[in-house]
Amino acid sequence: MSMSNIAIVGAGQGGTAIVKSIQGIPSIKIMGVCDVNPNAPGMILARNLGITTYTDVQKMVSNPALDLVIEATGSPKVQELITKYKGENVSVIESHGANLMMTIVEAREDMIAGLHREAAKLA
Repeated sequence: MSMSNIAIVGAGQGGTAIVKSIQGIPSIKIMGVCDVNPNAPGMILARNLGITTYTDVQKMVSNPALDLVIEATGSPKVQELITKYKGENVSVIESHGANLMMTIVEAREDMIAGLHREAAKLA
């Protein structure tokens, strides 16, 4: 399996949850997290994990090593900037797709928590 180099734009609740759910997966490298607010929760988390943070979308998405950008802001202006500055081989998951990813991750976490509660009851 090849390595995917990804960038996340938007470091609010959605972007933070995406960072939490994919960091540590061996085949994925988070190349950067971007938000206009350097103190957004996902930016703080990224810095704590040693992930490069950006406040400038252009600087992050123009990285030639990038494979995928996850756009977690839902802002048409941000989507426009990503489209304008990303490399031609870079795919983009827009906010609808990012929201779907987060829904799946949250449902999985809830299911795992439920299984742990049931296991604790049985024990």
